[in-house]
Amino acid sequence: MNPVVSRARVLFSAALPQPPRVTEEIARSQRESEIWVSCAQIAVIAAAGLAYTFTPRGFSPDTPIAALPLGIAALVLLIVLRAWFAFSGQLSRPVLGASVVAEMAVLLALLWGFAPQYETTLAIALKNSLFVAIFVLIALRALRFEPIWVWLSGLTAAIGWTLLAIFACQSARSSGCNAVRRSAKLKASSGPRPKFALHSADDKSSLLATSNSHAPS
Repeated sequence: MNPVVSRARVLFSAALPQPPRVTEEIARSQRESEIWVSCAQIAVIAAAGLAYTFTPRGFSPDTPIAALPLGIAALVLLIVLRAWFAFSGQLSRPVLGASVVAEMAVLLALLWGFAPQYETTLAIALKNSLFVAIFVLIALRALRFEPIWVWLSGLTAAIGWTLLAIFACQSARSSGCNAVRRSAKLKASSGPRPKFALHSADDKSSLLATSNSHAPS
């Protein structure tokens, strides 16, 4: 048999039943990996929280939303819940999948929230250095034995980033159209400039000098 075909059958065929001892060992290793993932995420979030606390604020105190504190609180809640499920042995595949999607969604929402918090456009907010945290979340999923969670985290990030990029382009296009309309209205309301309008003091002095030279002595 062709080795490529045999390899494909091994990859896509159902897993062979394992002895109970091997199954328990794999489950224990998966739980430990998930706990280590949670600890690493908490460490990164704690560093971000300290940086936010001890650095000067770059936004107005009356902003409509404080994206970073809300995002940190939501991420910590999700991570603690997942760690408790893993520690107690109740972390099923649906719960883990929902947790992976929810964490990435919160992080992308946090990037979107920087726009109203710092009163800037979404295109500028997406250039925030927090963008690196997306790759950190995807890389931490590789601590487990199953690559499906890396794919799920990466696919969620790709879909969310695509949606944010579309919204940023639409927002930039609408703001550009509004600026053009405002400019057209301003030109229309100001009316045509007089042909012989005086623009500066030099124009006035030159006009007086010309009139004096043509005046009868």
